[in-house]
Amino acid sequence: MQARQPWQDAYDAQLALWRWLNTDLGIGWLRAKYVNEAEHGVPRHMAGLLADIFSTEYGKLRMATPCYVSGDMCEVAAAASASFQPEPVIPTDFLTPTGFLYYEKPFEIPDRYGRPILLAGFSWSPMFAVDDPDKARDAMLFEQAGERGMEFVLQHYEQTRREDMAGDGVALTLYVKPSQDWESGRLGTPPPVLPTHFTPWWYDMSFEGNDVDTVGIPTGAEEWWRIIQTTLRLMQQRLSVRHQQRATRAQRREGERTGFGRSDVMVVKLRREASPTPDGHVPEKAHYSHRFFVGAATGGFWRNQPYGPRSNPVYRQIWIAPFVKGDEDLPLVIKPRRAFVWSR
Repeated sequence: MQARQPWQDAYDAQLALWRWLNTDLGIGWLRAKYVNEAEHGVPRHMAGLLADIFSTEYGKLRMATPCYVSGDMCEVAAAASASFQPEPVIPTDFLTPTGFLYYEKPFEIPDRYGRPILLAGFSWSPMFAVDDPDKARDAMLFEQAGERGMEFVLQHYEQTRREDMAGDGVALTLYVKPSQDWESGRLGTPPPVLPTHFTPWWYDMSFEGNDVDTVGIPTGAEEWWRIIQTTLRLMQQRLSVRHQQRATRAQRREGERTGFGRSDVMVVKLRREASPTPDGHVPEKAHYSHRFFVGAATGGFWRNQPYGPRSNPVYRQIWIAPFVKGDEDLPLVIKPRRAFVWSR
């Protein structure tokens, strides 16, 4: 019997959360969470939009592409996010119109009240700008995005960008591991992850001004903004390698039985660079206790790099990292930057 693979956790977490949100307990919990969010710090004109994002969570989970980020990529994202400068998000930051991303190693970050939480993943789905703000998530546009993918998302974004109206964006949901104070007697067994924050993330919106809410309370956005953007950026660089994994037969049967819409998982792992060797030379095998970066004293850094047409390039931060040494089955160890002090 084939051993269980870690990436299967992404599929199971998404399916379990989707099923739980279709129970009376899940519906009641989500409704109570919306009421709490709507009554604390949400402007009146945003209440309808927030309700729309909450109401689409169930459908988003059913159709989202499961993405699994391996533990070694989580380690790199943690190290790289420390020096990442939050940028406006753009459509090309996302690989699919709708996705559910699961971290093998959750990130411990403070929430807006300073309490520690374990960020276990996030999901997104498209939000389209239309002239009527009450139709911000037009069902027809959403269906077209599902059929045509990122091609349609990018096309709509370019066609509707105007200075006098909000642009397109994504409905973003953050997920955490259930806390130890979860009331199992009242709420039952929790799913592997729980939604903790729902928000629109508009394209071209800068981080400035989003660090506090309308009444001046810190939003905690800087923590998740850095980690999520770093993750999305690293997923598209040569540093990582992506491949599709077919859900197991048992998973697919369970999904088909319940109406779950996904059968594949996008797995993101750290790429191990091959060192060039002269023809005919067989290097002696080295024995390491762990994997590590080599080739740069700093362990990696961000560099602005232009994208798009030369006439109108977009500059985005790219992580410049040395290559990795050590066998793939060894743990990755990223040492903190060393500080050198010169004195006389």
